[in-house]
Amino acid sequence: MVDLRFRILHISDTHISRFGNFEEKMFYIAVKDINNLDPKPDVIVHTSDITDSGVLPEYELALKKLICSTVK
Repeated sequence: MVDLRFRILHISDTHISRFGNFEEKMFYIAVKDINNLDPKPDVIVHTSDITDSGVLPEYELALKKLICSTVK
């Protein structure tokens, strides 16, 4: 039997926005911590509120921040 193990990282409620509840400093602290994990996660799951208000400009900003912050 093969022993399968996966490292799953879960984040939620980033509320990415230019305004509102987005804690940008804490977001980048979390990104740094995630990028420094060893071993790296096999999967990262983001649940709940990615943006603060759910409008297109916030999703565009979130996409930029999440792509620029991907685990390397």
